[in-house]
Order: sequence, then structure tokens, then C-alpha cells
Amino acid sequence: MDIKVKEGPYIANFRKHVVVAAHDMFDPAKPPIAARMPSLSQVLDDPHNAPLPEGAGAYLITGAMLAGHVDAQTLTKVLEYVSRWESMEHRCWFLHVLSSGPHIHMALENEAFCAMTRAHGSQF
Repeated sequence: MDIKVKEGPYIANFRKHVVVAAHDMFDPAKPPIAARMPSLSQVLDDPHNAPLPEGAGAYLITGAMLAGHVDAQTLTKVLEYVSRWESMEHRCWFLHVLSSGPHIHMALENEAFCAMTRAHGSQF
């Protein structure tokens, strides 16, 4: 059986996005990636004012870091922070990593997560 899946813009451009991020992460002219991203405590302490990542690579690493450290008590704050990201691709990356990991069942019980995934659903 041949099943065809319609790809949204995020999935269709995923490889290009990762290549751009990799170049950004390893660009010797830029500061180290850790210096261009917020700490977990900055995001949790003040999601509305925590610094935004600088560069595509920093967004990918920050998204993975946040997705790996959320729990039921911190997810809403993390989502408030991620909602500040201007790039739809970066928000989709975070949602993709979170929904592919062990925290998906906890995330599905969070209304803010469900609302964000509904808003970005056409991208997948």
C-alpha cells in the first residue's frame, strides 16, 4: 500500500532549516552557542522577558533544551516563552521535539500546548 502524506511548509523545509542552523552553530566568527541562548532558569523565572536565542542554531538548541526539561508545572511558562519566537519554524521545531519525546502525554493535558499545536497544525 502506497500512502502519500501531504507535507506542510515546516516539514517540506526541514532539511534546509537544519543546514542553516548547523552553519550558525559552528560559525567560528560567532560567540559560542551557549552564550547566544537563555538559561532554563531565565525562561522559567520570567518567560515574558527572558532573552531570545540569537541565530537559528541557538533556537534549535534552546528548543531541544526546553522540550527536554519541561514538566507539568513548567510547561505553561515554557510555552509563554516559545510563543514570543517570531519564526514559525522555530516554534514548530519546539513542538516537534516535545511531541516526539517522553513528555507528550503530560503536554497533551495542557490547554496551552493543545492550543499552540492546533495553531501550527497545518505546518505538519
